[in-house]
Amino acid sequence: MFRIFKMSFAVIIIILALIAFNYTEHTSVIQSVMLVFLGAVMFMQGLEERKKENDGSGAFNIYTAVFVWSVSLIGFTLHII
Repeated sequence: MFRIFKMSFAVIIIILALIAFNYTEHTSVIQSVMLVFLGAVMFMQGLEERKKENDGSGAFNIYTAVFVWSVSLIGFTLHII
């Protein structure tokens, strides 16, 4: 089940990267949205690693996902200001 979500989020990230490459004037918003999906992929990967009893790698992925989400939140708020 996680694999389907990870693959769909990865496809969304690739599509957003291609859109950001074509529209250079709106990249700040697209990059923040792309970071949200990247964080979701990393979070799901962390949950999978925790299920495999690989707690160190799973915790690292979850912490990194939270960091990526906080960076995207900062990007959203800076774009609004």
